Amino acid sequence: FPLCHRAGVGHVVDWSDCFEDVKRIMDDYISKDLIDTDRIYLAGSSDGGRGTWDYVESHEEIFAAAMPMSCERPRPCSIPVYFYNTSGEDDCTADVDSLRAAGYTNISYKRCADQPHGGDAAECTVEMLDKFFSHRK
Repeated sequence: FPLCHRAGVGHVVDWSDCFEDVKRIMDDYISKDLIDTDRIYLAGSSDGGRGTWDYVESHEEIFAAAMPMSCERPRPCSIPVYFYNTSGEDDCTADVDSLRAAGYTNISYKRCADQPHGGDAAECTVEMLDKFFSHRK
């Protein structure tokens, strides 16, 4: 499995290098009719949030919506994205505003400056999750 790119271990696997393994697992589940291909969602926190952006940026055609949390570097994509970051990351308002100005209006962003890094659970209300899971490809 991918490790944090700052883990300080000899061999670190980057999230983007693991996509084919993840895709192979999804394809296996799809072949067994266990996945609704119109309702595949992606979420991650911290380095998993960075991995979420990596996957969405290069394979957005697979996902109905994404939720990167406690990370930085928003990127252009056409699917709905619910992006949250916390006190451990820089404020990405200007970056998100630039993406929106370029036509990527599907990014919902909230800065949770009162939350510690990884404090994303405070934003996962039932209402927000209902909205997130209502998206379909």
